[in-house]
Amino acid sequence: MARQTQFEQVWERLRRELASPQVIRNWTRHSGYLGQDFTAQQSGSHVLCVLPSGKELQVPKRDFEAVYQMWLGYLAGRVSRREVCDETYYSKYVISILHQFLGKAG
Repeated sequence: MARQTQFEQVWERLRRELASPQVIRNWTRHSGYLGQDFTAQQSGSHVLCVLPSGKELQVPKRDFEAVYQMWLGYLAGRVSRREVCDETYYSKYVISILHQFLGKAG
């Protein structure tokens, strides 16, 4: 239950940080910064991600919570990218956003 309570604090922080559109650098643990950046903004119980092509994706809060639960394991290499992908179709966006705002701390 403590991790869930902690996630609610993280979610509120993300909501504040993404109150206005923010450029997010695409990042993975294995490769670092790569690929195309995107824009993210909080939108109710979702984060709206706008890709360079203009395509919009609505990433649900539950996806952020699922990845957050394994975040420290992912950073340490104990959780694979495949395991993260099993939890969310939007792994690229969730990982990049969490990295930008949480860094290595979690």
